[in-house]
Amino acid sequence: MREVQEGDVILHLTDNDAIVGRSEAASVAQDFVGLPNTQWAAREAFLIPLRNYRQLEPPFSRDVFFGDPFGKRLAKIAESGVRNLFFNSGPALNQGAYLTPVPTEVLAVLNDAYRTVSGHALIEDDELGVLTQREELRRAAMSSP
Repeated sequence: MREVQEGDVILHLTDNDAIVGRSEAASVAQDFVGLPNTQWAAREAFLIPLRNYRQLEPPFSRDVFFGDPFGKRLAKIAESGVRNLFFNSGPALNQGAYLTPVPTEVLAVLNDAYRTVSGHALIEDDELGVLTQREELRRAAMSSP
């Protein structure tokens, strides 16, 4: 959660069933105290404020993005050694992967899959370009001494 930056795109996967919406991080993670009546009640936690929520119509079922031919493409990415994905080479969802980065190569597959069910992109091409640049900058920063 500490790696989220303002402007990062957040995909909302609900009930491990479908991506139902998308939004943007309004800021970096903030220290927070867990809400009452939750498993995090009164515990130290993080909060990432979001903005510009857009509900997906139709919702983007995992049966679509894990189905053929997209699931095979995602499995190849997982098998290539990319770490911290929300899925594995099954392809299936990874247990406990609550907030994970989505590399642009994964977004490209998800975009193709969502176009098949909706006729439009999950992430627009110009936005994908900006996300690619951010990803490259983060990788460079992590690899520099």
